[in-house]
Amino acid sequence: MNDNNPYISHPPTSPTDMPNAVIPSEAAIVAVEPAVSSVGSVLPRHIAGILDNLVAIVISILAAKSVSDDQPMVQVLALVTAYFAYFLGFEGLISRTPGKLLTGIVVLQFDGSRCTWRQTLIRTVMRVLEVNPLLFGAIPAALSILMSRNHQRFGDKLAGTIVVQSWRIRRQR
Repeated sequence: MNDNNPYISHPPTSPTDMPNAVIPSEAAIVAVEPAVSSVGSVLPRHIAGILDNLVAIVISILAAKSVSDDQPMVQVLALVTAYFAYFLGFEGLISRTPGKLLTGIVVLQFDGSRCTWRQTLIRTVMRVLEVNPLLFGAIPAALSILMSRNHQRFGDKLAGTIVVQSWRIRRQR
């Protein structure tokens, strides 16, 4: 409040005007940098995404077709499960899908180590929103990758992962 007019408030101008305020240190403001740079990973990542989606869709259709036509709900469940299992299985086991392997990229934690099963699960679950053909296709993921500082999609940000070129790992080690 202002001394002259009790209905006008002014923001505090110095830390002494805010006796209980927590002032972040300069170190807390600096953004965390990944151990391995994601420079040059955007195009290979999009190519890998296209390849992986094609393969995952074919596997999903085969899984759905293996179920009797008398059980359409089970077919849908098989289709969805096979699609997500493709990404979860490969990234959980070897930190990359076949598309990522062919394009020379890998999913890592920010510190440069392999991603965990928990991180892989987060990335896979976020695919429901980011790469859903019923919503906006892969547009949210593509825009996030292009616009974020470390070329991360939302699933990467939540999981604390980054996609990098494999040769960058070998060079840094």
